[in-house]
Amino acid sequence: MKKGLAIFICSIMILSILAGCGGADHAEEPTHEDLCAFCQMKIYLREEDMGMFTAQMQTADGQHLYFDDVGCLLNYERDMKEKPAASWVRDYSTLEWVTAKDSTPVKADIKTPMKYGYALFATQDAAQKFVSDNQALKGKEASWKEIDEISHQRYLKRKEKMNNGGMHSGSMNKPMDHGNNGDDKHKSDDKQKNDGKH
Repeated sequence: MKKGLAIFICSIMILSILAGCGGADHAEEPTHEDLCAFCQMKIYLREEDMGMFTAQMQTADGQHLYFDDVGCLLNYERDMKEKPAASWVRDYSTLEWVTAKDSTPVKADIKTPMKYGYALFATQDAAQKFVSDNQALKGKEASWKEIDEISHQRYLKRKEKMNNGGMHSGSMNKPMDHGNNGDDKHKSDDKQKNDGKH
């Protein structure tokens, strides 16, 4: 009887530990209502043309945040007090979520929402295949350090603009005007404005 009770208690303890650790083991799909947590631009869903560039993180308290481009993910982290529990990016070819730190970046002549120009792959082999199969895109394998340096430069420019009164003061994670960046909504708004000026 005592042995059975001990096994039951141990089982409950193991399940509790697993439940506590299980929060950061999966990515979630964004919805049409989600915006980039850093720049407040549109988040592209998996089935949309730019859905392969969407990234996400899970905060230490379990909240899932989404980013329209990988640089926004890195820049959001700069303002965080606690390190995120996990971060994911989409594999450019399969559109599956992969752990960001385990992905292989490729810099290429591709249009991404924030014009960073990086495609991410689950494996180095997949990245090399993309480079060899798409010579016209002038792709080359890159590093997370390279992406971080470029995104940090943008972060500093944004902070300087904010400090000089070019943006509203407050958190760095506020809306930022980046032009069209692939969002056809801006084009239709501009067309309506121009059509009304005849």
